[in-house]
Amino acid sequence: MDTRRMILRGRDFRDAMADLRFLRAALLPEPEELSTDPWRPPTPPWLHLLDDLSLCTHRNQVALDRRHQRSRLQKQTEAAGRAVKLRRVARRRATAEWRRARQQDRDLVRRIA
Repeated sequence: MDTRRMILRGRDFRDAMADLRFLRAALLPEPEELSTDPWRPPTPPWLHLLDDLSLCTHRNQVALDRRHQRSRLQKQTEAAGRAVKLRRVARRRATAEWRRARQQDRDLVRRIA
């Protein structure tokens, strides 16, 4: 695995963890560690499911964004290829017209002479 992919993967994970901390803070104002105090309720078990769900959703969103980016890049590449082909065809036509005009001029000069 190349370094760039590892860096991107690490960045995605860091973003996901930041999202997760934000969700936890919104849902659970008290500290995140499990409570041993009998008067305070322990961390609800569904919070861990929320963690997994948040990470999974984030991963899916990142994968979707990358697919869209890849398809956009492919479309841009194809458009650039089409533009190159059109320029070549136009250049060929212009060259052919120029040659035809030059030949007509030569023929005209021969007829006159």
